[in-house]
Amino acid sequence: MPRLIRRLVVAVAAASVLLAACGGGAVGDTAAVVNEEKISRGQVLALRTTYDDATAVDAGCAFAQEGECLQDFRGDLTQLVVAEALRSAAEADFGLTWTDEEIAQRASNPPERYAPLFDPARLPPYFTEEALQVQALFTLIRDGVARELLLESAGFPDAYLEEPQRVTRACVRHVLVTDEETANEVLARAEAGEDLAALADELSTDTTTTGGLLLDPNGQCPVFLSGFVPPFALAAVEAPLGVAFGPVETNFGYHIILVEARVGPPSRDELIDDPIAWLEPAVASELYSEWLNLALADAAIDIHPAIGSWTSIADGIRPPPSS
Repeated sequence: MPRLIRRLVVAVAAASVLLAACGGGAVGDTAAVVNEEKISRGQVLALRTTYDDATAVDAGCAFAQEGECLQDFRGDLTQLVVAEALRSAAEADFGLTWTDEEIAQRASNPPERYAPLFDPARLPPYFTEEALQVQALFTLIRDGVARELLLESAGFPDAYLEEPQRVTRACVRHVLVTDEETANEVLARAEAGEDLAALADELSTDTTTTGGLLLDPNGQCPVFLSGFVPPFALAAVEAPLGVAFGPVETNFGYHIILVEARVGPPSRDELIDDPIAWLEPAVASELYSEWLNLALADAAIDIHPAIGSWTSIADGIRPPPSS
């Protein structure tokens, strides 16, 4: 187990200090055991700046309200329990391990797809460096396991390389019209120097876009071309950048397209090396979620009874009956 996860401690959290829980009794330094790996009280307290060791009755939750004793503590302990269960399963199933340096590198320089998870402007104000490293470990596990599962799946990577729209993203504008003659007129106007965005606003039957720009559900581009009908998607893969192209016939009508930016398709080596960077998120998520649920179901998880009992990833740690 990486030292960063095993030794997440704060200076004020001494191993000899006992934690009085709401339901009575005391918790020593071991808050949980997952597949024979101990998770310490200090590891949990290291995840928030709002923990205060002086308020031992609340497991360091200085701002816990009456009746909510250990609520934050249980939530943070749940994160560490899940991280350890997945880490140990990834090692057992695929031989995957991550060094402290790799975890720190992921936290300080995450891939673009994970950047929002590490954006200081989006993080809770109480987040600590240790919490970021736990988050980094989660992303490393997901990437590593999903890659192994994809490599084991039938047809990977050849099936994706044969359909490049499945591993390509682009920012695409289009003008959609009902007949080929009108489409050719639009193309001629664009080639003569007219702005395709203005032509889209003037002529396109696709009234759901502004300037004909196709965006993802979050209002961003590039978008995964796999979400479009095949003739349109393939045209967006093949069209020269920055040049009006078409007409492209689909069941919606005739399109004149302009690809403003494109990411992909990758080479075979690029796809094998980091498939998560190229595939639509749902592809990896489906494989990974199934493995995650099995890993947690198979994990031996013991929570100190004064803190509560493990239920599931959905419910986390249930408080003891007397809490």
